Amino acid sequence: MADNKQNTNPNVPNSGNIPKLRFPEFSKDWVQVPLSEISERVTRKNKNNISKLPLTISAQYGLVDQISFFNKVVASADMSNYYLLKKGEFAYNKSYSSDYPWGAIKRLDRYDEGALSTLYICFNIKKCTDSDFAVQYFESP
Repeated sequence: MADNKQNTNPNVPNSGNIPKLRFPEFSKDWVQVPLSEISERVTRKNKNNISKLPLTISAQYGLVDQISFFNKVVASADMSNYYLLKKGEFAYNKSYSSDYPWGAIKRLDRYDEGALSTLYICFNIKKCTDSDFAVQYFESP
């Protein structure tokens, strides 16, 4: 990693958005963009109960199946109106906790797909942004 206290790239103005420590292959300023520019809402329904796996968000463990987490199912018997979340997609639970004062955002990593209540906001990250970076960003304070 390089210590970039001063921007030495003549093609990039020194606007103060260059971190002091960064990988040498990066030289442009950091850019803040709204989440809506790098993501898309997922509103796909679990029609015909394609997935029989009810999911919930755990701030500590991420997206987990309700059976393992609660030792029971708290979802409706008919989950056809739930969202069908696929591996790599994200869900936001606006309920807060001490570690997540604005709620938790977690990516589905443990299962290929699952059914999630419409109380959650589901989305995916567009190809222009690294999904692993988004996971780390959402976990950062």
